[in-house]
Amino acid sequence: MTELFMQVVFGVIKWSIFGYFIILFKHPKVMLPLTAFSVGVLIFDAGKQPPPPPPVTSAGANRFCQAGETPQYRFGFAELKRHLGPKMGEPTECDHISNQQGDTTQTTTAGVAHWNKATNTPTFSTGAEHWAITPDGVVQWTGDAESPPLQQKFLVANTGGIGTYLRRTPKLTDRLRAWPDKTIMLIVGQDTTADDITWKNVRDPAGNVGWVPSPYLVPTK
Repeated sequence: MTELFMQVVFGVIKWSIFGYFIILFKHPKVMLPLTAFSVGVLIFDAGKQPPPPPPVTSAGANRFCQAGETPQYRFGFAELKRHLGPKMGEPTECDHISNQQGDTTQTTTAGVAHWNKATNTPTFSTGAEHWAITPDGVVQWTGDAESPPLQQKFLVANTGGIGTYLRRTPKLTDRLRAWPDKTIMLIVGQDTTADDITWKNVRDPAGNVGWVPSPYLVPTK
């Protein structure tokens, strides 16, 4: 079937060319100008340069950016970047309003930054870990919760008036800084037990995160 089709096509082409030359010889004054014009058109079209293809850009390149703008951290996201450093990665798009509540979102190479307009809270999430800037400082948590957990506040107490040390690790010898009674400490993690002592993971007023023996902390009223 294919061979027969090719023979028919070849025959049509052959007889078309043969017919063209017969007409050319019988009517040269008409056919020669038409032939010259057709050849000129073909040469002109062949010499034209095709239009350049549209620039190829990645799907996420400079998304949500204004003309001439490049992705960068601003406002609360810039402050989060200052605290988190490389953990936050680099922005892959400009920050933009992401819902009807007026919240702002910005995707990065490491996760997603989000600003909650209602609470004025910037957060960053890698999916498993989360950070936020709160009135009590930068907090970190894990899990599915998108909002930072409420932080418990404890006071240094029961020290006989001599205060206690914040430790870098839950070890009595690993002292970081001394704090007097009534100093407010913020709980930032789960308790742990070491050397038969229960330790609380806290942040001190200077922003240091460490450990204090549980007997020396009492909840604020």
